[in-house]
Amino acid sequence: MSIVFRLITYPVIYCRLRPLIDCFGPGGYEQFTSHTVLDRGYDFTPDLDDPSNRAHLIEQQREADALYETQFKVCKKTMGDILKYSGTATVTRDIDFMATALEGKESLMLVHLMSFPLLQC
Repeated sequence: MSIVFRLITYPVIYCRLRPLIDCFGPGGYEQFTSHTVLDRGYDFTPDLDDPSNRAHLIEQQREADALYETQFKVCKKTMGDILKYSGTATVTRDIDFMATALEGKESLMLVHLMSFPLLQC
């Protein structure tokens, strides 16, 4: 017999059950991303054969990479080690642990996960 986990998180429940992940403080993320590629998105011309288009996309990706790297550093500094335990791999290991504890080592698991964006409550 396999265990079926159905985990659906709703924003209100999600906010009450998990610690708040807020690396920048109130309004800080909006200020950090304002007028950047993370705020406005990638822009390019409709002519995909235009060589300047490629250069512009590479420039935008470098900007995004630098912003993500800075964001990771800020989050590490402000949130500490909690972020190590907030990813998909950790959740999968936790579910596997529960399935093994309930059904045995070779138990099968079918997992349906639905998530919503992180919310500040």
